[in-house]
Amino acid sequence: MQKQIISNGDVVININKKEALKLELEVNHFIDKQYWTKIGDKLYDFHAKDINDTIIVDNSQMVSIVSLCEKLNIKIE
Repeated sequence: MQKQIISNGDVVININKKEALKLELEVNHFIDKQYWTKIGDKLYDFHAKDINDTIIVDNSQMVSIVSLCEKLNIKIE
């Protein structure tokens, strides 16, 4: 199964399409939409269009994504 990679340079998260959609839907609810738009778009593109470009995030975004993964019961490998 194809995996989407999310990385900040130190931490790497691999998620499947179903998990990417869950994350994308949650990211859409964040207040600072400008800050999260590119990440949400790439998660959607992976899920819906089979476009699999590594998502590079900053440390703050990684903390939020790890927290979301825990909330959504997405296992981080």
